[in-house]
Amino acid sequence: MRAANAGQRDTVILALSALGNVPEAVVRKIFHSRSAKPVTALVWHARLSMRVAFKIQNFVMKLTAGEMLPARAGVHFPMTEDEMRWHLRYFDVVM
Repeated sequence: MRAANAGQRDTVILALSALGNVPEAVVRKIFHSRSAKPVTALVWHARLSMRVAFKIQNFVMKLTAGEMLPARAGVHFPMTEDEMRWHLRYFDVVM
């Protein structure tokens, strides 16, 4: 979360790659999509919190308010697990 707060894009990408066992190139591709949903799904896959996903959207990806995907009830992932799996499969992330 500290790396996300500091906007340390490369550190966040490497951490998500390691924690999610996802190739770095795939994580970079997800970030380059500039879409909150696949990044949020990747954070979930890495077993991190929605707070981390929101910090990444805000401080690392620098998404606008209209592009951001807020937490459900303040702390929960806003998509179902099936939706998150779909977004990960789109980028060939093996679950």
